[in-house]
Amino acid sequence: MSKHAVMFGLCLALTACGETPGATCTDDRECGAGRCQDGMCVGPPDGSTAPDASGRDGGAPLDAGGEACDSGALCAGRCCADGERCAYDMCVVDLGPCADHDDCRGDSYCDGDMRCTPYGVPPSVTHDPTCTRPIEVGDFTPDEQCRWEGPPSGDPYESWSSVYSTPMVVDFDFDSDRSVLAPSIVISSFGGPRGAGDGGILRVLNGRTCEEQYALTDPADRTIYASNNAVGDIDRAPDGRPEIIATSLFGYRQAGGLVAFKYYAEDSEFRRLWYGRRCDLPGEPRHMPNDWTSNNGPSIHDLDDDGVPEILYGRFVYSSEGCLLNPSAPYDNYERLGVYATVVDINNDGAPELVHHDGVYRWTGTDWMRTPDWAPADADAATRPGFVAVADLGDFPGTGADPSSFAEIVVASRGDGGGPGTVRVMTLRGDIVFGPYPLPSEPGRLAGRGGPPTIADFDGDGRREFAVAG
Repeated sequence: MSKHAVMFGLCLALTACGETPGATCTDDRECGAGRCQDGMCVGPPDGSTAPDASGRDGGAPLDAGGEACDSGALCAGRCCADGERCAYDMCVVDLGPCADHDDCRGDSYCDGDMRCTPYGVPPSVTHDPTCTRPIEVGDFTPDEQCRWEGPPSGDPYESWSSVYSTPMVVDFDFDSDRSVLAPSIVISSFGGPRGAGDGGILRVLNGRTCEEQYALTDPADRTIYASNNAVGDIDRAPDGRPEIIATSLFGYRQAGGLVAFKYYAEDSEFRRLWYGRRCDLPGEPRHMPNDWTSNNGPSIHDLDDDGVPEILYGRFVYSSEGCLLNPSAPYDNYERLGVYATVVDINNDGAPELVHHDGVYRWTGTDWMRTPDWAPADADAATRPGFVAVADLGDFPGTGADPSSFAEIVVASRGDGGGPGTVRVMTLRGDIVFGPYPLPSEPGRLAGRGGPPTIADFDGDGRREFAVAG
């Protein structure tokens, strides 16, 4: 073979490793040492060297849109930040190499390049369907760690020591150190001289010692004594701290709608953030639909998947700033207790639904719209008001409604005319596949008014059971 032939073969090999400047392209990766600009491969600047194995130019940082790319990671024409890599035309956090999914930490998987990649990259990969984790709970004996028996001595409301609502546990980051987990317990205590009609006082207790850390004793900050609270980061402030959302008391035996409280580290105190209100009306008046005896409470959900949570109270939806978004919605003052908002993706369409005793609803951005599948054979029985729980209870042949992967709806309802309450199980269409059956009762006593059903495998037989307070 002649020398000319050898040199020609070498030129072909070099061209294959890096496209000739001027070749057409759609991505920087098609241009070897150069980059793709306006659909054409452009060579590296004069005097620069080819990138090394990491993708960084040996003599100068890579270029993205004419600007220096200090990270050395170009992705679809943009420069990734330090600690990121390019995967599926997106800049993602570089979580390191892997041999299989088990090498990757939570919320990531091992992709085809054998790198740990966050779920959602690409958008079609959201979870590992083969991943299961059986939970075996052995025998254990709970032991009392601490006990709160009432406000400390000298508290202006020292006798307010009763607690009706469910305590909430959350870390408010009082020490301003997110690496240290120091949870607190949020309660609402009551017991004034006029009883529960004076409302409750929010108190924050140390999660290890039950010692009181903060108490919101201003009468303007009173809450409904029996209503449950919610905690979550609704203002999305840089501090990352959660807020408390509660139901407020407007006056003696007068409900005041929702209220939110925030911890201000600079002043070391909790202050009211907002009241639930009608921002569409002049003066933004408070929205106060509930009863002072309410047992229900707010919950926090991102209904439209925009990263900003909404606050639900029954059917009402509020923005994270406390503005009511659906003022035409009715309030279900069931037994003067209200009902909880049950929100879940019950039909596996990727969006949450409101599962109510009278249907399944989808949020439109301004109100709830009942799903078109709702068509119960017995509308009267299927819409009887009550408390709701959701779980996949199995297949129900003959209903012709739901795939086996869909959950069922359990509703506990009050009885008619002082009779016992009932429980029923419905499909997403509203077809009743179990019940309504009367709940056990004693002569002269009502049954079935205790609250939402609880669903779990109580006896370890692999099947779900549900229970209702009497």
